[in-house]
Amino acid sequence: MIEYSIGVASAFIAAGIAILQFVLPNALALVLAGSLSDSHSAVTWSVVSRFLLSTDWPLALRSDTAASDTVPRRIAFLTYLKPFTLMLLAIAAVTTPLGKSSFPRTDT
Repeated sequence: MIEYSIGVASAFIAAGIAILQFVLPNALALVLAGSLSDSHSAVTWSVVSRFLLSTDWPLALRSDTAASDTVPRRIAFLTYLKPFTLMLLAIAAVTTPLGKSSFPRTDT
């Protein structure tokens, strides 16, 4: 039987949470978009559009390219920086509990 240290176990938990933080909102957006029909009210469409725009789908599908052409580069850079920083935080959350002793030594 494989024995894991507390650091490795907490790293697995952090990795699962980080993956869920990216996958779950985007999957919920797909389910929500699939459950819409033409008979819904304008308020429903407004709520759904607000939810869809808060996910990563507009960035992944590049659906805001017409609007982002007129945005200054500094603002556009900061909006693209959000997914990068979230990924960096997820990597840090996974590697931090492992500690320095979990990585192979590079001394020669």
